[in-house]
Amino acid sequence: MKQTPYADYTASEFTANVLKYTGKRTLSEKKAQKETRAFAKKFGVAGVTPSGRLGTQDYPLNFDWAAQAEVMGKIHTQKTSCASCWAYTSTDTIEAQTVISGRRAKHVELSAEQLINCDGYDSGCNTGNMFTAYEWIHENGGLATARAFHGAAEVASAGRAAVFDSSASASASALGRFELDGDSPLGIYRETKLGSEEEKRELDSIESGLGSSNGNCPVNLQLMDRVFGYCELDFEAGEDALLAAVAKHPVAVGINANKVFQLYASGIISSKDCGPAPHTSEAEIMAINHAVVVTGWGEEIIGGVNMKFWILKNSFGDRWGDAGYFKLERGKHTLDNEGFGTCGLHFESVYPVMEETAGASACVPGSTFRTKYYSAASAAGLGANYKYVFESMQNALVGTGGHRGAAIGLVGLGFAGGVVAAVVAVYTSRSERWSKKASAEGAALIPR
Repeated sequence: MKQTPYADYTASEFTANVLKYTGKRTLSEKKAQKETRAFAKKFGVAGVTPSGRLGTQDYPLNFDWAAQAEVMGKIHTQKTSCASCWAYTSTDTIEAQTVISGRRAKHVELSAEQLINCDGYDSGCNTGNMFTAYEWIHENGGLATARAFHGAAEVASAGRAAVFDSSASASASALGRFELDGDSPLGIYRETKLGSEEEKRELDSIESGLGSSNGNCPVNLQLMDRVFGYCELDFEAGEDALLAAVAKHPVAVGINANKVFQLYASGIISSKDCGPAPHTSEAEIMAINHAVVVTGWGEEIIGGVNMKFWILKNSFGDRWGDAGYFKLERGKHTLDNEGFGTCGLHFESVYPVMEETAGASACVPGSTFRTKYYSAASAAGLGANYKYVFESMQNALVGTGGHRGAAIGLVGLGFAGGVVAAVVAVYTSRSERWSKKASAEGAALIPR
């Protein structure tokens, strides 16, 4: 333990002001996923492709992507005024993959601010989620760099005329951050080159003001690193799936952080000190409250006992923890009855797919490839209801005679639209809300 930036908070202030992230999944939905994957494999669900079974793999005892040059980038510092951990974990995992894959030799910081300002699937400084962030990035065509987006947003705040007025207070600082590419009739905003120390100061400044650019979403930005879906690790696949995934690249996870994090300096946070949020097997909500990135794993002898651990990148600044990183105990003994592990980290694990044609082949065994969050969420949320409704509709098609046309018309609404319409009277308002999104995503037709 040490004096961290949060040392002067009370425990309740730390929880209320820092741990604001809200996981997308509920416990009942996570439990429904296993049956949903089997159903998707048999009948097909838009944007859902289960991967194969886990095999036996040999991994080194210690490995960390953060030790590899250019992979992990800077340590972010989230502000209590803006719940931005979800945006940083989303950009961190994308940035890392572009370097690991060889598409880029140098690390480039993408714009978490663009997600905060412009991602309509999420809630900006009121928190968001990696699943929907990846989907928005795909639809947006990629992300701008952190510096290019912020410079353009700052100019937009003062009005476009400020670009041509060197005396304007807003443009004076903004014009030092980007340049206009004359090859485009309207100009494409690109970041200017800075030295490493100057660039770090610039990025730190952007982070300190995150959420203050008034929601501006400037156009004509040079976009890069489009996402083509994501792989969600199945929580019952546990450590084997997470090891297989992290061996390829860093993975974003949601955790149930607690007071241990307030003064953490180094060492391994044990499962006894940070288990999943208290819950029963019937509890509806798992209290996932923070998003971080798993970058590696290792083993260490402590007090004569060999302890295995995960290495994770946080967004509490480099004066917190081990220069911004921390360790969580791993091992089969850390899993609770639900299998969620230390700080509940197996509850929500995901990474982006960066190759356009990769599809499910990018997902490690024990994970599921998805392209659309809401249709996948509808599938997980309805669980066994899908099978029941599908069989009922098949019976209707075969045996109802005069109602055959109506049944076919219902099927014609599409898988999510038709099925959810059939069960909306008996399901929750959340499923109804998701079904509308799922229909808009063009969910697949039920096979007939």
